[in-house]
Amino acid sequence: MTHVYFDASAISKRYVRERGTIEVNHVFGRTPPDRMHLLIVGAGEVVSVLVRRRNGGLLPPAAYAAALTRFRAEIMNDPAVDKVAADVTTVRASLAFIERYSINATDALILRTALDLNARLAPAGDDVLLVASDRQLLSAARAEGLPAFDPERQPAADFDAAFTA
Repeated sequence: MTHVYFDASAISKRYVRERGTIEVNHVFGRTPPDRMHLLIVGAGEVVSVLVRRRNGGLLPPAAYAAALTRFRAEIMNDPAVDKVAADVTTVRASLAFIERYSINATDALILRTALDLNARLAPAGDDVLLVASDRQLLSAARAEGLPAFDPERQPAADFDAAFTA
């Protein structure tokens, strides 16, 4: 079975219509909540995206409220969705990725925790697919051997090819 690990750049497309929204909605339609993972810090980034859109006039107040309510219901308040926390050991282990791939600290944590999850799931025959739109993170993940799907640049069929139920 494939587990999906979202970064904020991808998951925010679920709540703000933009390039890749259709593909992210497809991912949500195929992935049960108990196989969805999101770094908890990334949840703050999703809210930040919504606030920036609202403040910039790109997301009317009613649409902002609806998007935030939906995000809370689908992700934050769903106990089946894994909200991944990073402890000090994980943060330390992620630092090498910042230097190696020139990625930011949050992306390094996403990569480290996704790889750790993948290692824990592998003995049972499960795997992790990173869903992200950040090119540097995607490149780093692939360099580390972690499969990745970019909803902005890949069709839903590519997700289907990588996803096993």
